[in-house]
Amino acid sequence: MGVDFLRKTAQSHAKAWSTEFQRSSEDLFAPTCDSLRRSFLAAVSGEAALREGDPVTIRLVDDRVIVLKDVYPLAQIEKPSLDLVEHLAACYGVLSGYIDDTNDFAGTVSVFVGVKE
Repeated sequence: MGVDFLRKTAQSHAKAWSTEFQRSSEDLFAPTCDSLRRSFLAAVSGEAALREGDPVTIRLVDDRVIVLKDVYPLAQIEKPSLDLVEHLAACYGVLSGYIDDTNDFAGTVSVFVGVKE
């Protein structure tokens, strides 16, 4: 009586993926890194040859945010904001940008995080 009753009165169930899961599975491994589109001040280390418009890479290494040109570390963002660190962590520790402005007297550069328009 027990099992037969349950089988007769049970509602049918069809297994299927919901459309939300299907949409999210299409870009499961695609990077979702939106750029910040902000400028940050970085202290130049040594005699760096940075000019306005140079493409750079911003990288999170431990707790430091380093500005690289090609593979050479040339500057460091000394007090990075929380949103920059969170974006770097979400984007696997690497963002692209370019040098927005240089100040040779102060030994600093303005690094714009995002793509050049």
